[in-house]
Amino acid sequence: MTPDAPTTPSLSVLAFRLRNRETWPPGYEFDFQRIETCAIGLAAILWPIAFPKGPSFRRAMKVFDLNDAWAIHLFAPTYLRTMTLEQTADRISVYARMMG
Repeated sequence: MTPDAPTTPSLSVLAFRLRNRETWPPGYEFDFQRIETCAIGLAAILWPIAFPKGPSFRRAMKVFDLNDAWAIHLFAPTYLRTMTLEQTADRISVYARMMG
């Protein structure tokens, strides 16, 4: 897989980009505490057409076809403050493989 984001949003590409800091857009720094800098924020940067009003939890649910439970599991677990970048990428990868 290349670091380039396809035109269609992809959880697999999002996970790849999260794991590979050298592929991050200039100025982007991962921080799970703010939507602009979490995985949803990166998705909004990679696919601005899919996120016309910027990063949004509800918009990510629609873009990635996630139900409430999966969206919370991937992007907003209850132990949010201890979630690492790698754990986020791992969860997204597992879900993407399951949905195949």
